[in-house]
Amino acid sequence: MDPRVERLAGLMVNYSNAIKAGELVSINGPLSAEPLLEALYRKCLEAGALPVCDIEAPWLQEALLRHGSKKQLGFIPEWRLTQAEKIDCLFRVIAETNTRYLSGIDPSRQQQRMKGVKPLRDILHHRMSDGSLRWCLTLFPTELTPRMRRCL
Repeated sequence: MDPRVERLAGLMVNYSNAIKAGELVSINGPLSAEPLLEALYRKCLEAGALPVCDIEAPWLQEALLRHGSKKQLGFIPEWRLTQAEKIDCLFRVIAETNTRYLSGIDPSRQQQRMKGVKPLRDILHHRMSDGSLRWCLTLFPTELTPRMRRCL
């Protein structure tokens, strides 16, 4: 494993959020961030925490937005809401590999999905703002990162 990834995970777990034994930690990010997700998971285990890792594949979101019914677009599993209410810390990793993968999707369907997940976002934002949920958001470089930088 790249020592820089290990160091970043260590900083996020031990310094930025001071993860402790018994804490419930949610780790979220795309497959393209797998090295960092794995390192975060291990560091949380080493701290005695109870990590839960949600690894996303871009095709899942695209399939839902392209083929999902109105009911499916608005659906949030009850356990997701419960998880949002119970976790002590949230790690979110962004690692873009294709910034245009949703460009062919009807924006109204994307809006429907955003409305559907609003209750989940509301729980997380409320807990973040009242200090009951610690969180850390970071970017993980991919092969797309240098190309994006050239466009700025």
